[in-house]
Amino acid sequence: MMNPKRTRTIATVAILAGLMLLLRPVSAIKSSESNVHNGPVQNAASAYQESGFPQNDGEISAISNITSLSPTCTRPVENTGACYVNWYYHYVSADPSYINYLSIKIDGRWVAYHRGFFQQSMTIFGNMYGKGFRVNCGLPGSGGNPDFGKVYNYEIRAIAVDGTSAVNFGSVTCPFDVVKVYLPSIRR
Repeated sequence: MMNPKRTRTIATVAILAGLMLLLRPVSAIKSSESNVHNGPVQNAASAYQESGFPQNDGEISAISNITSLSPTCTRPVENTGACYVNWYYHYVSADPSYINYLSIKIDGRWVAYHRGFFQQSMTIFGNMYGKGFRVNCGLPGSGGNPDFGKVYNYEIRAIAVDGTSAVNFGSVTCPFDVVKVYLPSIRR
């Protein structure tokens, strides 16, 4: 007879493995913008039309909604220069098409990429990113306001399998952080 505690552990691992397959972890992507946007979008659109999926018969399919709630920039530990940009959640929906991917850029750098799998909507919660995406806080006034640090621009883009897309742009201001480095005094 199996130990009930071990059975619960196995069940929990199985559920987590299933969720990981469905939600796919966030991965940092280092590729040029032209490779990411031009290639997959055109290939996805042609693959969708050639795949035998039902066509919309005159309906205009589009990303009907892309929402990103509460962008924040926090400094968990002072005197480190490290701030973290995060959101409460991202939500995107496409009807009657399916979501191909949702991607996030901060200051032109790819930081997250989420693929869809035959789903018309996608919700990505900020706690999936842990603390968030690490950025430099900046010195006082480096973003234009003397009471804060740097300002970071973000781009959240969603693309459906039929090639339609939507994008949200915004910016988030970080608190400033002055890193103090103390060098040891060495006698000669």
